[in-house]
Amino acid sequence: MSLVKINPTNWINSHIGTIYDIDGVAGIQCVDLYKIFLKDIGYPNPTRPIGGDGYADQIWYRRDALGLAPYFDYITGTLKEGDIVLWAKGAMECPSSHVAMFVKDDPSDPANRGIFLGSNQGTAHSTGVLTSISCSGALGALRYKGFTTNPTPVDTNGKLIEENGAMKITVDEINARANGPTGNIVRQYKMGDIVKYQYKYVGNGHRYIVWNEGPNKIYLAISGAETYGVEKWAEPVDIDESKDIIKDLIQEDGKATFTVDDVRERKGGPKGEVVRTFKTGDSVIYQYKYIGNGHRYVVRKQGNDYFFIAVSGSEEYGKDKWADCGPVEEVKPSNPEKPADPKPEEPKLDKNVKAWGCDISEHNPNFDVKGQGFVIIRATFGTNMDKLFAENVKKCQEAGVPFGVYCYSYALDNEQALEEAQYILEAIKDIDVPLGVWYDMEDADKYKENRGALTKENCTKFCEIFCDYVKSKGYYTGIYSSTWWFANLVLCGDKYPKWNADWGSNDGTLQKDFSGKCVLYQYTAIPYDKNVCYVDFSEMASHPVKEPEQPKPEIPQFPNQETVDKLIDEQTKFYKNWNQLFDKMFG
Repeated sequence: MSLVKINPTNWINSHIGTIYDIDGVAGIQCVDLYKIFLKDIGYPNPTRPIGGDGYADQIWYRRDALGLAPYFDYITGTLKEGDIVLWAKGAMECPSSHVAMFVKDDPSDPANRGIFLGSNQGTAHSTGVLTSISCSGALGALRYKGFTTNPTPVDTNGKLIEENGAMKITVDEINARANGPTGNIVRQYKMGDIVKYQYKYVGNGHRYIVWNEGPNKIYLAISGAETYGVEKWAEPVDIDESKDIIKDLIQEDGKATFTVDDVRERKGGPKGEVVRTFKTGDSVIYQYKYIGNGHRYVVRKQGNDYFFIAVSGSEEYGKDKWADCGPVEEVKPSNPEKPADPKPEEPKLDKNVKAWGCDISEHNPNFDVKGQGFVIIRATFGTNMDKLFAENVKKCQEAGVPFGVYCYSYALDNEQALEEAQYILEAIKDIDVPLGVWYDMEDADKYKENRGALTKENCTKFCEIFCDYVKSKGYYTGIYSSTWWFANLVLCGDKYPKWNADWGSNDGTLQKDFSGKCVLYQYTAIPYDKNVCYVDFSEMASHPVKEPEQPKPEIPQFPNQETVDKLIDEQTKFYKNWNQLFDKMFG
């Protein structure tokens, strides 16, 4: 596994004053700092529950169960900068334990004794603060294995040149860094992105544009040389021309209902002037959607103006949702007109469809399964439980909707693929699953790619291990992946049933007929993952193998009291007769 290299000083400096509620649980808490660090090092699903009673000390007690060993050494001695320290309940008069990152300890300076970066720490509860804390009651510390001693970047603020403008990126994958040319990577920009800035900087072998984000300055290299015009990675555009982003809008009529507070509506683009703020429960009708600038947006048009509203904190569909999006409720006329004569029917794409359904996970909270022909529920990801699995199973059972389950794979080797199979079967051992157990083989968050495990050999072998094991236990099983993956990475042929994802233009409609090619077909992700089934449900029935019962050991049967008394009487007579015979012979 390749670890993300991080300079601890850089990371601490870039997070002072920037801690926030990353997991959406109980507001800003000390564990949010820990989870932000997990996110930055590429730990899978950094917002997952800690487990146990959910308090910070469980990070230490459950460190192996949480899979922290590949990323951290466990420390109980002298601390170093960047060590994540865990305190027990009651330490520092904190009843629910605490976690914070060690910064420095200077015994000669009382003002710099035991300084930690933390959230919900001391008297400040809303930002990352540096506070002096006693180490009394500390359980231990996690020391990240990927820390690097690269020098802290020099202060460039004195060399910044004020210049307001906008740049259009002309290459892919340029890293934006916080507070200096070699600071921590905060995001990546791609070809076609338009970025507004307030400063420029020349140094460190590049030319940069720089802008303010809260207390931080973000640096983005726009050329591969310090010399102007050499190896350009971006082109200047007129700020007003940044409205070219409108051409990338995707037509979609819908209604967004917000699930969080303080969502801003901006005029003209994702970074335009804020004109309105939405609260939880507010709704807006929109005509377009847009993906970029680190978010997913819905866009409404009013006159000649376009208004952008972010509906998620990520570009990835379903991740960090800020609103529920769906179709606009149709208002039926009170006196509907007589429908016109129907046109001759064209060949139907759904002629071979047996049922219409969907797949859901914890990323689809409050999902109503009523009316669905079937549902495939995420049960596990890696060896972690989907937090809404039990709730979604109960919904389907109560509504009488047939369902299957799936595991999103995070396996990096054969052993982990087998563990994923064993884990999901343990999770469903007491549940009747009518539509089988599916293995989701994809890499949406680049977990496998970033760790060198994304090869056709691995993807194929992991699927074989998972499906062979699940099948051996009597369950119907198959593989979820995309058309491209089935052709290039998941090369299992027709050995296992397929659940094929192929969205076409992803406009919410069925656009292709995949009958004969797969059992299930995921045809869109708008407004949620929709699927059709091409076989009778009876073909997906499972017959779990019951483990043979171990024979019970035979328990000796003791005689009742009447029998015992009889045996004692007979024994007494036996010894009495022998005593009389002995007296006659030798007395």
